[in-house]
Amino acid sequence: MAETRAFNTMYPGYFQTAYVTTDIDRAQEQLGRAHGIRDWYTNRRFEYAVAPGKTATIALALAYVGDSQIEIIEPMAGECAFYRTALTDTRDFQLRFHHLCQAFDTVEQYEAKFAELKGEGVDLPVQITRDMNNGLSLACYADFRHRCGHFIEYVWFSELGRSWMSSVPRN
Repeated sequence: MAETRAFNTMYPGYFQTAYVTTDIDRAQEQLGRAHGIRDWYTNRRFEYAVAPGKTATIALALAYVGDSQIEIIEPMAGECAFYRTALTDTRDFQLRFHHLCQAFDTVEQYEAKFAELKGEGVDLPVQITRDMNNGLSLACYADFRHRCGHFIEYVWFSELGRSWMSSVPRN
């Protein structure tokens, strides 16, 4: 008989809830209080390829609460428009829900989902593919705002990527 867990993540299969903000320090403080997070992984200038020849630079904070990861993103430069969709043009502090993330166990599972999304014509503003060879992951963001009000990120982590994710502080 399979062992059942006393608690499960809010959305089975999803390991991360992500927010965008205009001030990562204030967002960490606010979400830290709300979720009991004391320790964060933080990178103030995280640059990554969102598609061949296109990069985004973000301030990034990550922390686990149990098995659920909280991510905070402050768009900085480059191809960040899809992050800014949840923010208004005002200069005041903003912290908004942006996406859920589903991680796949195998690259084949991820690639099947990616092919399904492409086949459905879903807008994918981020497409980290094998030919980009970042060494950490394959990932895409699917724009499901018209269906469920937010983006969904799909990801597969290499061993190096899994090691990085396991180094994120647990609270």
